[in-house]
Amino acid sequence: PTILLSGAVSGEEEVPDGVLGVLVRSAREAPDILSHCAVRARNFGVLLATCFDPAISEQLAKDFEGKWVEVRCKVDGTLTVEEKERPAGDAAKAQA
Repeated sequence: PTILLSGAVSGEEEVPDGVLGVLVRSAREAPDILSHCAVRARNFGVLLATCFDPAISEQLAKDFEGKWVEVRCKVDGTLTVEEKERPAGDAAKAQA
């Protein structure tokens, strides 16, 4: 499973296999909510979110690149991102 921190999404892209969430770094580069990509994400249950603060997206990239994370959406629409341990079952698969 993958969470992408994307620099830009035009709205025409397909959601790649294995992607559970796409976090767009900039509101200027985010797709319209009715774009092909947004509709596909919604239909497949993939989180599509936009960061409105460049400092936050830079910090996310710095803190979490290449790490296992949990992303939670709060009632107010904000997200929390926390580092998590790699699931035990996935570690065994990675060594096989």
